[in-house]
Amino acid sequence: TPEQAQLENSVFQLRAKLRDFAMLTQEQKNLLAPFEFLEATVHPSVVFSTFNTNAKEHSVQIKGQAASFVALEEQIAILEAREELTSLTLSDIRILSEGGIGFQLELQFPEDFFTSISS
Repeated sequence: TPEQAQLENSVFQLRAKLRDFAMLTQEQKNLLAPFEFLEATVHPSVVFSTFNTNAKEHSVQIKGQAASFVALEEQIAILEAREELTSLTLSDIRILSEGGIGFQLELQFPEDFFTSISS
């Protein structure tokens, strides 16, 4: 009957929506993970001014300023000691006119870094 066909169609549409929702929840990204990571690893003499996250590429790009070359070197050592990182790239190092050292970092994380929900 037409009513039965319409009911079946509604059921199939609802089923498709539920599948889409299930896929979205499986692919949920934990965008707090990089903030929590940096909160635990930032050097007291370093300030991050720009922060861009790319969860698909498992990376974070940061622009920052260190009080000195020593502070920047210590910040890099702190980051390199962490198991969470797969790679770290330091670039665009410069002496700033207002004092301090400007720099850019790219942090690369493992694939599961953005999917692991912190407790």
